[in-house]
Amino acid sequence: MLLTALLVGCYADLSPIESAGAEYRRNRSYKSLEVIYKSLFPGMQRKEIERLLGEPDYSPGGGQYYYSSDRSVYVEEQEWEVVVGLVVDYRDKNDAITETLQEFWLGPIGE
Repeated sequence: MLLTALLVGCYADLSPIESAGAEYRRNRSYKSLEVIYKSLFPGMQRKEIERLLGEPDYSPGGGQYYYSSDRSVYVEEQEWEVVVGLVVDYRDKNDAITETLQEFWLGPIGE
């Protein structure tokens, strides 16, 4: 009980997005990833996103990164479960990698 009170006290001063970032980095929880997703916007600085999310789980190519969650969904077309997560993309329209968020989405991820 004391440990719970201490942990709650540690995060009580954090904003909702900061708390969600801390929770995501600890547990990869989908719920916290949803909060972060709703706070993202095109043009957001890459270093701010990385500070919230930590290291990505995977990168299929330069400039695009996957952050997985503790949730998965069954995809009938593929006949297997796929992890639900956040994809962030820093590539501009010319495929040049930038330091700002260009596109992002939350949903089943995979190749």
